[in-house]
Order: sequence, then structure tokens, then C-alpha cells
Amino acid sequence: IIQFKLVDRSLYYKYVTSLYWATTTMITVGYGDITPQTDSERMFVMACMLVSCVMFAYIVGSIGNLVSQSSALSDRLRTQMANINRFLIYRRIPKEMRMKVRRYLEYAMEEKKKLQMDEGEMMSLISDPLKDELTIYF
Repeated sequence: IIQFKLVDRSLYYKYVTSLYWATTTMITVGYGDITPQTDSERMFVMACMLVSCVMFAYIVGSIGNLVSQSSALSDRLRTQMANINRFLIYRRIPKEMRMKVRRYLEYAMEEKKKLQMDEGEMMSLISDPLKDELTIYF
């Protein structure tokens, strides 16, 4: 208080200056070479810092959410392809045909972003010539 000559200042000035110091310290933006000189400048700078902090937190949260969703989607697709592979092995489909079906379904899943599939849905994604070739094994 003595160092910054706040002893003879009003309580409002001391409060705004203290709040500015606390906000600047807490948000860790630094004090900079150019600092606000009046109460209204300090209030404006504090508002800008708080808005910037909220925007930064929102952006970081959104990026984290996108990464999380992408990971969940990859896990679902991997699980789905494993289920399809087990189904094809269960039906004793030859290895070459299984590879053909898997490659096609990977392409179809990328194109259509299908997340849940049963046997009927799987068959609906397969092209007619491949479906005809595959049905001889059912």
C-alpha cells in the first residue's frame, strides 16, 4: 500500500487496484510494460482478461471433447470390424472373400460413418455383385 502510494487513496480505488492485481496474477497474463492508469481502464482490462480466460477455457474444452469423441468413434469402428470378422469366420467364409468383404466394409463405413450394424445392415452395405458372390456361403 505504501510502495504504490495507496495510503491516501479512496477505498474504491484501493479495491479496484487490488482486484486488478489479483486478476492479473491469477490469470497469469503478466503486468506488461503498459498498465492501466485509471479505475475505468483497470475495470476494462479486468473484463477483457476474464472474457479471454473464459474463451480460452471453452476452446481447450472443445478440443478435448473432439479428441475424446474421435477416440470413441475409432474404438467403436474397431470393435465393429472385429465383430464382422468373427461373423465371417463363424460362417466359414474363405480368407480371400473375408479380406474382400472387410476392405469393402471399411470403405463403406468411412463413407457412411455407420456406427451400429447387424447382419442385415452389413449386407445392405455390400454391392450387389459382392453380395451375390457372398450369398453362396450362407
